Amino acid sequence: MEFKHPAVVLGTDSPSSLAIIRNLGRRKIDITTIDSAPSPYGISKYCREAMIVPSVNEEEHLLKILSDYGKNFGEKPVLFAATEEWRRFLDRHLNELKNYYLFPMAENGASTLFFGKNLRALEDTAPTLIPERIDLNGDDLLRQVPLLLGYPCLLKCEDTEDFREKFGENFLLIKNESDLLDKLHAMEHHGYTSRCFIETLVRGPEGHEYSATFYYGKNSGLKGCLTSETIRKYPHPFGKISYSKQKWIPELVDLADPLFKESGFRGLLETKWKRDEFSRKVYLLSAEPIFSESTEMHCHLGFETPYIYYLDALGEDIPETFLDHDTHCHWKNKERDLSAIYHYVKNDQMNFVKIISDYKFRKTNSTWAWDDMAPGLNYFGHMAERGVSALWKKIRKR
Repeated sequence: MEFKHPAVVLGTDSPSSLAIIRNLGRRKIDITTIDSAPSPYGISKYCREAMIVPSVNEEEHLLKILSDYGKNFGEKPVLFAATEEWRRFLDRHLNELKNYYLFPMAENGASTLFFGKNLRALEDTAPTLIPERIDLNGDDLLRQVPLLLGYPCLLKCEDTEDFREKFGENFLLIKNESDLLDKLHAMEHHGYTSRCFIETLVRGPEGHEYSATFYYGKNSGLKGCLTSETIRKYPHPFGKISYSKQKWIPELVDLADPLFKESGFRGLLETKWKRDEFSRKVYLLSAEPIFSESTEMHCHLGFETPYIYYLDALGEDIPETFLDHDTHCHWKNKERDLSAIYHYVKNDQMNFVKIISDYKFRKTNSTWAWDDMAPGLNYFGHMAERGVSALWKKIRKR
């Protein structure tokens, strides 16, 4: 099949970016990457062009550049947002960009429902459990928090991106009443009280944490899904996944599909879940319209979400892909997992026998690919340079 419409990928500094580029490139689709800084992965052999543009904070300037660039093509390019930052930008400017680019989403704000606290607005449409929350501007928090949520619990914000820029984390851990008072004063001082809430911490080991990726086509019809189970995270216990495996968990599909179908959503959705170790109930922690970091594994197993997104943007028929069995295929972020293994062993949370037994299965890598080795080599050089720089700073301080 010949593809006349090129692809433009926004964001190049994540494993999902690399997976999108490789999946489309292997399909012989012309690709342009756009970002505000050079990628630590360098440039994939599948890229036809790599552009550096202003930061997403310069929205008007950036919007003009993207619009002008889109005019250069005979056929409208399909626009991909590979990271959360770029996905939010795209979501804010769908109406302006649809004159020059193709994408499945129909209107501005199409995905904002799935960011932050707004997810709770869907709770009444389907019997999906969402962790209990209390607004920060509620009454008698010192009594309500231990009574309804218990300690430890999490302080979160409706606008995760803004909160992370201010405090450096997606959320803050509250360990006790004294910690709660400190956090309340901090939120009041920075003007975040009206936008923040406190959420119960769903307890359980990494093996109780799951991911489920869904693709919804026209009329919110479910066209494919893949579920996976977490093995390790870094930093522990609230960091990103470093090692996971594909595992068929039908319970997640039964819980999620009615919820998202009712919302009228179209496109890709990455969801995070956790099973409470005491009640055994599964809670929906997040749902975001972004490509998963483990997209490379998804494509390897036949659930080619970038290609499906591309076809959907063109209005073509989407192949249905449901991995309703266990493949024993694992995904790893090698750099992150090395740090994870060190800390798990150091803290007696995992032994070498368990680590080695998990590593015997076939794996897909977040960075390395034999048919596109340059990004892996570039990233290794990037990390080596950072390591040498950090070591040199320590030596100079002595």
